Amino acid sequence: MNKKNSIIQYLIRFAVASIFISHGIIAYLGKEEWVEYLSFITQNETEAYFIMKMIGVLDISLGLTVVFFPIPIVLLWCTFWGFLTAAMRPIYGESFLEFFERAGNWITPLVLYLEIKRLKK
Repeated sequence: MNKKNSIIQYLIRFAVASIFISHGIIAYLGKEEWVEYLSFITQNETEAYFIMKMIGVLDISLGLTVVFFPIPIVLLWCTFWGFLTAAMRPIYGESFLEFFERAGNWITPLVLYLEIKRLKK
């Protein structure tokens, strides 16, 4: 791997980690607006906050994993999860622009996945 690719990869790793760790902290602390997004799992607010905490722990773990070990399957999960959470906004009646505003949440881990695959060739 040449130095330019290494710097680019580390910057993208930092970006993915920043996305997932920051969202994980917000979820762990319990964001009231997100309770509605969990209504497909539970109608109980207490359970919704518990699920949010678990999601927060998972997101923080994903972010830390990407920093130290950018494992392709983890990056694919980050891509899927980022896409799903961005798509939830218009599904729950918010503007479709909310999806596009969060495009970086799933495109960034996808770019890192593709970069790692490219460098392995």
